[in-house]
Amino acid sequence: MVDFVLNKNNISLDMENAIITGKWSTTMTGISKQLPNSSIPARIASLRMVSNTPIFRNQQHSSLETRHINNNQLGFYCPVGSPDGADCGIIKEMSFIIL
Repeated sequence: MVDFVLNKNNISLDMENAIITGKWSTTMTGISKQLPNSSIPARIASLRMVSNTPIFRNQQHSSLETRHINNNQLGFYCPVGSPDGADCGIIKEMSFIIL
């Protein structure tokens, strides 16, 4: 039993499966996503995206305080780079000045 648990091939296969499918356990899904292959700017934008945990995003937020950028975050997050719709302000993009 110990050999099965400590076998690096079993751990590698489970980790590879979790990264490919985005399912880390039975309760947690959507942790990883595929990198877009349409263009180089789409790849860069996807890599610079900062989002909160899926648990936080699934909750309904009536207040706008969670969607506004805090004053301490100015310069780190782009104030205009945010998707439209329900995730507006929750998914943020890193600013280009922190290269």
